[in-house]
Amino acid sequence: MKKLSTIVATIILLLFVSFESNIQGQSLADWKKIQSVDDVYLVFPERIDSLLLQIDLNTPGLEAVKDAYSRKQPKLACQLLLDYYRKTGAKKNLHIKKPPVSQAKNHAADLLVQNIYTINNQTAQVPYRQNGHIDWRFHGPTDDLEWSWVLNRHYHLDTLFRAYLETGNPVYAQTIDLQIKDWIIASLPYTNVKSFSNEMWRGLEVNFRVKQWAKLFYALNNTAYLSPATQLLIL
Repeated sequence: MKKLSTIVATIILLLFVSFESNIQGQSLADWKKIQSVDDVYLVFPERIDSLLLQIDLNTPGLEAVKDAYSRKQPKLACQLLLDYYRKTGAKKNLHIKKPPVSQAKNHAADLLVQNIYTINNQTAQVPYRQNGHIDWRFHGPTDDLEWSWVLNRHYHLDTLFRAYLETGNPVYAQTIDLQIKDWIIASLPYTNVKSFSNEMWRGLEVNFRVKQWAKLFYALNNTAYLSPATQLLIL
């Protein structure tokens, strides 16, 4: 009987692990639908916990965040954290006034919406992978690692941002949201290995990319186009 109960317990455990894996697998398969704080926490609870542990919750203005976290309400804490950055956080001078909505077009930005990039005078359409993510490791039309490095610096997001400011066309801001979320989720898990040949994680690309993200985080977090999920993933 003892042996039988052990077998039953093992089967139940394996089924539970399989069920949990399927939930996460389905969530990641539908990564484009990750829009809210709750969505992020469902798929990446450990990353949320890590984020809240690394932030100095004694910073003035984060009292409500600290209180929610101390009461073991991490999702509420994250929502309050985003509210802080939107309303009272630093860099308020980077917030923008939303331009009037229009369907006006910008040729350079339209190419980027179609994943067509011109880097080092070489133009190519970056393909999608089977999981729906952009192939951020694509080396361009001549199999050039440098082409991929520049792609991962996310300079092109500034072109989309300027096009949004000039035209008010939501497509450009929505593409920014989608591509940042795409990159962050596609990059997981972090390799934690120093490499000069890693298309996504070489130090120079990290430096340039985070500068683009920081500007866009503050500029668009008071619009409806940078989703709470993407804001949280950036943090």
